[in-house]
Amino acid sequence: MRSVFINKEGAENQSTIFRQSNAHFPDIERFQAIIDDGNSQADLINKGFLRSDFSGDSAALSQALTHTLLWSSVLSEQKPLMIMEDNALLCQNFVEQRQKILGQLNDDWDIILFGYDFDASCVINAIPGVSPCGFYFDFNQMRKAAYTWHSRSVEANAYPLLQASGLYCYAVSPRGARLLLEACIPLRSLSNQPFSLDKQMSAVYPKIKAFAAFPPLAISGNDNSTMSFFKEKNNSRPAVSI
Repeated sequence: MRSVFINKEGAENQSTIFRQSNAHFPDIERFQAIIDDGNSQADLINKGFLRSDFSGDSAALSQALTHTLLWSSVLSEQKPLMIMEDNALLCQNFVEQRQKILGQLNDDWDIILFGYDFDASCVINAIPGVSPCGFYFDFNQMRKAAYTWHSRSVEANAYPLLQASGLYCYAVSPRGARLLLEACIPLRSLSNQPFSLDKQMSAVYPKIKAFAAFPPLAISGNDNSTMSFFKEKNNSRPAVSI
């Protein structure tokens, strides 16, 4: 399976950190992030990509533009793709565990999250037909231990996914790309909340063959370069790279 990581133009430092942190998984191509300049929303609405009531900021729209473009490439090429953002940290035995999970699912999957946000809940269908299972993580403790993640081995299995946040490490199949594009386009806000693509995707997970690795095989180190760009642009303090 081809693998890419998303990195903003001019963010060579973050690209270097990503490659150094994940040197045990070298065959990852760089994909340049699309940056919304704030002037294209009217055109995107006219093309049917955004709904007229879209309320997301430029960072969220840039992320969505980049990920949906990659989904479109998966659909056109009819080959699955692993997508990472440049803040992803992979465990030491990531390649082995990824192959194990792909073997478990036997090509009958739409999307697999190998990592998800630690500052939000995640719900899996751990006992199908009996009960879902929700869990929370300690985000601050994870951040303190993140520098050791590349040397840790993790034994994971795939579980049906019902809810999760985060887009920094996942695989999508051609069927999954089609279903996600159909469900998410036009981009729109949900329940009067600011737009985020992962929230829109999470609403789709129970309806498709979505899975999550548990325990996760990837964690996030810092803000990805697109989000950091907009923090710096708005004179906010950027996250510290790990």
